[in-house]
Amino acid sequence: MASVTEEFFAGLAQRGHDPALRRVTCTGRFDIRHNRRTDHYLVSVKKGRIGVSREKVHADCRIEADRAEFDRIIKRETHALAASLRGTITIEGDRELLVLLIRLFREVPDGR
Repeated sequence: MASVTEEFFAGLAQRGHDPALRRVTCTGRFDIRHNRRTDHYLVSVKKGRIGVSREKVHADCRIEADRAEFDRIIKRETHALAASLRGTITIEGDRELLVLLIRLFREVPDGR
């Protein structure tokens, strides 16, 4: 059974184009820790076109989180910005991109 995080990134990869991000071109790498391993998800946005890969490469913004915390963000039990202020997720690089990348979470219906 896939985790909430895995399902989120799989759905994101299938989304294709997001009109709300039509003026955005950036990359964000999500490093999600779970059971002593780290899964990497590279999200690229090019004028609204969304791509997801498992590459561990440099990105404009890098977000690191425990999978349980990231699952809570996806399920809207907590907010990514609040989690960053609490220190439960780490952000490196262009922090302003976090605000743009958060738009990707808004379309997750009922946290699924």
